[in-house]
Amino acid sequence: MDADLRGRAQAFGGRRVLVLGDLIADEYLLGTAHRVSREAPVLILRRRSREVKLGGAGNAANNVRALGGEVSVLGLLGDDDAGREVSDLLREHGIDASGVQHDIPVTRRSLAEPLKQVPAAEVEELDLTLLALDVNDDHSVARAIGAAMERSGRIDVLVNNAGLGNLASVEGVSMEDVKAVFETNVFGPLRTIQAVLPAMRERRSGTIVNITSISGRLVSGGHGIYGSSKYALEAISEGLAIETRKYGLRIIIIEPGFISTPILDKAAKPLDPDDPYVETLSRMQGMYTHARENADPPSVVAEGIAAALDDPEPKLRYILGAGAKGTVLAREAASDELWIEQGAALTDEEQRAWGEKVFPRQE
Repeated sequence: MDADLRGRAQAFGGRRVLVLGDLIADEYLLGTAHRVSREAPVLILRRRSREVKLGGAGNAANNVRALGGEVSVLGLLGDDDAGREVSDLLREHGIDASGVQHDIPVTRRSLAEPLKQVPAAEVEELDLTLLALDVNDDHSVARAIGAAMERSGRIDVLVNNAGLGNLASVEGVSMEDVKAVFETNVFGPLRTIQAVLPAMRERRSGTIVNITSISGRLVSGGHGIYGSSKYALEAISEGLAIETRKYGLRIIIIEPGFISTPILDKAAKPLDPDDPYVETLSRMQGMYTHARENADPPSVVAEGIAAALDDPEPKLRYILGAGAKGTVLAREAASDELWIEQGAALTDEEQRAWGEKVFPRQE
C-alpha cells in the first residue's frame, strides 16, 4: 500500500461515520457442481453450506469499521427473516444499527405470492403477520419461530404445509431429488415440530397439524419416493401423538387427495420415451392432467383444518377432497397383491376388471 493510500485509510481511525443506503443480505450457497440439469443447460449444485454477508450499505459500513471508524447506519429493512439476519450481522460487526427501521413487510421476492393474501386478510379484519421461513434451514426455522413467540407470546397451532412433489420411477430417480423431497417433506416438518414442542409441552397446550396426503396411505407407480416421504411424516405424527398425549397436546394428520396447487403443474414435464417405466409414469401423469381440471381448491384443505381443530370428537386422521375417501377405501379393501395388480394395469379394461375384484357385485 502506498503512503497516500495508507494515509487515507488511517484517516478513518476514530472518526464517527454515518452510512446511508440500501441494506442487503448477500447469500452464498457453497457446494460442488454435481451434474447438468435435464431440463435446462444449468449446473446442479450439491450444497454443503450457506453463508450470509453484509451487502450494499452494510458492506460499506463494515469496511469503514475495519479501518477503525465508529460507524452508524441509517436505512430500512424488511420485517422478516432476512431483515433480522442483516440486523444481527450489523451488531456482530460492532456497527450501530439503532437508525435501522423494520418498516417494510418483506425483503425477498419469494414472499410475493403470500403477500397477495394481505388485502383479503385486511378485509376480513384478520391480524395477519407474514414471516419468512425456509423449512430446510435450521437457522431460518429458529428465527421465524422465535419471532412468532416474541410477537404473540405463544404458538397455539402449528400447521406444516410445505411440500415437494416427485414423479419418477424408483430406479430412475436421482439421489439429489430423493434428498430434496425428504428434506422438505420430512425433515422440514420435523424442524418446526422440534422448535415449537418445548413451549407447548411446558404449558401443556397446543396442536400440531401435519399435511400429508392420501399417498401416505397408499402408493402408485411413479410415486414411490413421494409416497415414502408421506408415509414417513405419517409415522412421525402417529409416534408424536403417543409421546405427547400425557402433556395434553393434540396431533392432527390431514390427508388430502388431489388439490389444485402448483405441485400438479410441475408434474407436467415431458417424459423420456426411452424410460423403461414410461407407460407407468405416463398413466400417473394423465391422472395429474385430470386432477388439474377437476381437483378441489385449496380452500377445501383450509376449511378441513378449521373443522378438525373444532371437532368435538377429535381424531388423528382426516381425509379431504373429492374421491380421496373412495381411493383410501379401495386400498383398504384390496389385498397387497390386488393393489399391485391394479397399479400395473395400464388399460381401462384392466382397470374395470380390477375394480370388480375389489368390489364384487352383490347378487
